This record gives sequence, structure tokens and C-alpha cells, in this order.
Amino acid sequence: MRARRRHPDSGQRALAHTTSARLQADSQLAGLHAAWRKNRFRQLMANEDHRALFGRLLMSPTARPIAQEAARFMLNFAQKAEKPGD
Repeated sequence: MRARRRHPDSGQRALAHTTSARLQADSQLAGLHAAWRKNRFRQLMANEDHRALFGRLLMSPTARPIAQEAARFMLNFAQKAEKPGD
């Protein structure tokens, strides 16, 4: 049986998930976050480019799962973008 390889930042993801759960449990913070999201959406919808993008997203068909190879391809670019100085 093959051992499952861990993603290099899986520890960071677990920490982020734990932190996120603690923050979501704070009802006052949850209210502030909801208000921020609504306000941010209104700000974005004031811009024609954002409204056009939102309209296209609303009209697009349901997404399908992507192949693992395609996911790795996209992840590679995301990881490169996160590295400073590249």
C-alpha cells in the first residue's frame, strides 16, 4: 500500500482552517463580516466591468470538476505568483 503524500503546506491549511472556524464562531465578527461582504459587493457592482463579469458568471453553465492534471497546472501558476521576487 502506497503512503499518501502530504501537500507541502498542508500544516498551514490545517492551521488556517482552525483559525477560520474560531473566527466564524464569533457572532459579532460574523455580523461585521456579513456587512463588509454586502458593502464590498455594492462597491464592485458600481463598476461596469464588474457588473459585466457578474452577469457572465450568472449566465454560465454549472461548472464541472477539472482533471487532476489541469488542477496541478493551475496550482503551479498560483504557487509561482505567491513567491516574492519571481
